[in-house]
Amino acid sequence: MRTIRTILLSTLAYIMGFIVLGSAICFILFTVDTYNISLSKGKMAFAETVVLWVIILTISVIYGVCRKKKPSEFIKRLATFPGRHNYNWQGGYSLFTCLILYTITFFRAISCLQLCKQIYRSLCSSGKDIKSKRPNVSPIFQEVYFIIWMIVLLFQLFVGERNILFYGLDVYFPIESLTWIMYYSFFRRFYEENYSIYHVLEHLPIILILIPLQAIAYTFASSEETVGWKNIFTVLLGQASENTVLFSFVGFMYSAIVISMILSMFPSENIKKGNPDTIIIGAGDVVSHRLLPAYIRREISLPENRRGKVTIYDIEEAGSIESILSSEDIKDLDKIADKVHAKREWEHIKKLKIESVFTLIEKKRLGDDRVAWICTPSDTHWYYLEALQSKADFIAVEKPLTSKESDIARYKDFTQSSKRDSTFFLSYYLLDKALPLTFIARPRDLYLKYLQGYQYTKSGGGDKLPKMRSDEMIKIFHQKSIRSIASGIKSFEMSILEGDDSRKLPEGGQLIETFVHNCIIASLFVDMPNEWEDVRFMSKENSKIEMQAKGVNNCDIKLIMEKQAKNNGNEQQFSRIVFCDGAEINADFKLKTAIYKKGKESIKVGVSSAYSGKYDVQCGMVYECYANGLSTSDVDGLYNQIEILEWLFEIKKKNRDERHEQNVGKRKK
Repeated sequence: MRTIRTILLSTLAYIMGFIVLGSAICFILFTVDTYNISLSKGKMAFAETVVLWVIILTISVIYGVCRKKKPSEFIKRLATFPGRHNYNWQGGYSLFTCLILYTITFFRAISCLQLCKQIYRSLCSSGKDIKSKRPNVSPIFQEVYFIIWMIVLLFQLFVGERNILFYGLDVYFPIESLTWIMYYSFFRRFYEENYSIYHVLEHLPIILILIPLQAIAYTFASSEETVGWKNIFTVLLGQASENTVLFSFVGFMYSAIVISMILSMFPSENIKKGNPDTIIIGAGDVVSHRLLPAYIRREISLPENRRGKVTIYDIEEAGSIESILSSEDIKDLDKIADKVHAKREWEHIKKLKIESVFTLIEKKRLGDDRVAWICTPSDTHWYYLEALQSKADFIAVEKPLTSKESDIARYKDFTQSSKRDSTFFLSYYLLDKALPLTFIARPRDLYLKYLQGYQYTKSGGGDKLPKMRSDEMIKIFHQKSIRSIASGIKSFEMSILEGDDSRKLPEGGQLIETFVHNCIIASLFVDMPNEWEDVRFMSKENSKIEMQAKGVNNCDIKLIMEKQAKNNGNEQQFSRIVFCDGAEINADFKLKTAIYKKGKESIKVGVSSAYSGKYDVQCGMVYECYANGLSTSDVDGLYNQIEILEWLFEIKKKNRDERHEQNVGKRKK
């Protein structure tokens, strides 16, 4: 049924797209006939091609405006614009690179195929605005598009006689198809780094089809002679009667493209790296009570020949590593060190001195295999991220990304750069406390390493039953929860009730530092905050932030973040999700568990006891991604963080404006 719908929508998109092409040709013919204009074959082809481009671009803009999009915004969605970092290196611009990238962008914007894709995506989105999570275009869509072109060109080849109707098409097709080939075989790496929806074979078969078709179109456009079947490939090898040098160059380029794509399909393996040395920037609460104990637990549990070195840098030097650890952490680590025969290593780590961060900034790179952790105040994250690019192979950045609104644009550019997948963005709730809940919405193989699951009914005890295997968790747990998500969510509630926060917070306060957790977890199930309606804040204080809103399908959303000076151990960190089909998920973030219930059946998933300590999961993920060359963009905590921070900065700005108006009102009184 889904395939039939795709075919029908594709057909409608093609009809609308090719109506554009037909309209352009008819316009030219009408103009020439009406005004008795005499044009040579070359001028006629050029005129038709220009009109094709103008009409396609005009209809694209009109279509976008009708969908309540700004013309420029719609064109950006029609053809991806290059990032500034692709032609601005170390603060210097490359004029030629900029021109090349924007030329590719221009030719994609005036492509009928891109227009057809945009129509298809809008049809698939059921009339809603096209969002960043746009419907994927199936490979068959562009395959059928170029098959239609093949029919047009083969028709000319068999008929033999040239018709004025096809002059512009014979020029337009090589330009459009060549742009398509160049973009998907090479240039896309500069627009959408490390990003591909489908396999490399998605494009190679089409390229092999387009090469002879372009040879046919080239001869039609450049010569009065009709090319024969035997001459199709020889044209691109420089055997054409005209433009021999051009065709030889194009043939050489195609040979290189095809050979490189074939080579890229051979299986490759990442070489697992050894245990790296570690740099930690910061010696505050997060490092001393979470990250450092987790790092040491991991390090001393490894075989002696695989242990790396750790160096901590801080603005305020605090003596030895032992001096910043709590007595409880030291006792626990003493026990672990004795158990795994790593006492000598642990004693050495305890005596290490914390160094000044300024010595790191001034240092040149010393050796390879370095992982750096940035655990400084959030308003300094970007500074250290830039400074460490030349000093570390892999970088982990604490949440939130930043508490400075001016940094958001920098992070957007950074996530499109080649450095993205050598950077791991942390999120204590998303990847640790709420990992079972995250797994429900974003199942990833990496997450399974840190989880364990049980399936049971109300008549039986869950934890006493055998654990679920990883494949069972995917098959049983995930499939059932996905069905409930598809049925719709009735309500989403999340509460973080913690002890008093004595840290000196940046300007954003708890709204940026902690409430971001609520929003990120909520966005896993109830769309992005900027899509929520009727957003009401009952409290916006640093000690308590409470918000209610309406999500998609009138879903009730309730988010609470509260810091209590004296909570007497009554910390509550939970989430409750109720689905329209009667299922519900209850997550306990202190226990790091999530229980899916529907009827008598319950499925419990929790963080494995081997990773029960604070930051154990995130610490493991960072080194796992580094060692195995995993794509961090698929598993780390950046999920929706940039967009949510933008929304929170808007909330903060409104709060500031409201307080200003209130103060002005008081002064007037």
